[in-house]
Amino acid sequence: MGVACILKELGIYAVTDINGVAVLQQVPLGKTELELQILGYENYKKGINVEVNYSLEIRMIETSLALDEVNVVATKNEAGQATSSKIGRQAIDHLQATSLADLMQLLPGQLLKQNSDMTSPEQFYLRTLNSDKNNAFGVSIMVDGIPMSNDVNLNSNESIFLFAEKYTDYHVVVEKMYRFFAHQFDSECYFAVSKEIEDRKNLAEEFKALEGMLEEQFYQPHQHLFFHGEKQEEKKADPAEDSEIMEQITNDIQYKDLPHLRQDFQKLEDKYRVNKQFSDMYVKFVFSGILKELLDQMDGMDEKMLSKRVDRLYRCKNLKDVIAIVDEALQEYEHCIQEQEDGFRSEITKVKSYIYHHYQERNLGAETLSAMVFLSPGYLSAVFKEETGVTMNRFIREVRMEKAKELLETTNMKISGIAKEVGFSNNSYFCRSFREFFGDTPEACRKGTEADEKTNTEAAPSI
Repeated sequence: MGVACILKELGIYAVTDINGVAVLQQVPLGKTELELQILGYENYKKGINVEVNYSLEIRMIETSLALDEVNVVATKNEAGQATSSKIGRQAIDHLQATSLADLMQLLPGQLLKQNSDMTSPEQFYLRTLNSDKNNAFGVSIMVDGIPMSNDVNLNSNESIFLFAEKYTDYHVVVEKMYRFFAHQFDSECYFAVSKEIEDRKNLAEEFKALEGMLEEQFYQPHQHLFFHGEKQEEKKADPAEDSEIMEQITNDIQYKDLPHLRQDFQKLEDKYRVNKQFSDMYVKFVFSGILKELLDQMDGMDEKMLSKRVDRLYRCKNLKDVIAIVDEALQEYEHCIQEQEDGFRSEITKVKSYIYHHYQERNLGAETLSAMVFLSPGYLSAVFKEETGVTMNRFIREVRMEKAKELLETTNMKISGIAKEVGFSNNSYFCRSFREFFGDTPEACRKGTEADEKTNTEAAPSI
């Protein structure tokens, strides 16, 4: 494993080889900050002033992963059955543990399990009553500030708040919490509020109900607050079955029937917008099938690119984004078919399709594209401009800038990551190109989108 050498401000990084040497290429001259990271060593940061043929030798300090002691803390409940234990260094040495799982056998009531190692997180359960262990609240374990396990099976993106006050307007409280987290962490967050819990025995049941309420965010991405007892208005679902609509869409694609394809796709979209009884995974499965059929019909789409598109769809957090990805492919398909019907040269159609799907390649240009269609670079450039009205370089730039704008508006990716995604190796050059193309900086574009979403959220009537 090599050391990651990062120039975060410039979006440039490299990894050291077996000799501990790394080369950072295309670094602009001037001051910047270098950061080094590797597991088992302390992170290293240093301000540097880059000059021609600049070199630097750094020795990193090793960190110790030894556990001096383990504290296990529990709050005593009314029944007086909870305990607090401390496992000291002597007990750890006596046990000669080979993993964290071995160490946890010193806890009272801990279930024996198979041996494991320190290469992956471990979940532990105390006094479990049945074999699946889902009813145990367990403990929270942290090593050097890093969570190794969590309570009530919450994942790393979830938290639970318990309030004792009975006479409080929790609509106001949760609204303030949402604004705080959205502003503090600059990301989407959702809250679900349960009814008043009379008995602690009902806590697990109420937690399950909250998870069900949060599933609404897939269909209602602009609603961030959900309260018990406030039901959403449900509309009547489209009576057409999935299989019938999917068969129609498949035939539309096969026969290149664009008007009916758009009509049938809209029918499927409307069905899932109004009928929320389906799980988000099932909906993604349905739309991923359409996405695959569309992309299979277009030249220049290899297996790797197809897999990347499908993976992006399955990572969507709401129905709107799922539909947007499939609609983007549908527009590309319509454009491809329209070009063929308008008599465009097949070489130009192939080149444009390749650019649409490989815009992130840094060496994308006349040399690469001309070899693909067996034409000289000069002749291809002349024909391309004659057929499209723009130069090939201008067309590539337009595709990259539009894709960058889309990523700024629909994702939380860092600007340096977006620059790399659309084919730029230098973050500064990307920002300058973006401003020349759109008349605004990438930061301003993203802030403008967030401001519009915030305005829509504030203007939405309460339920």
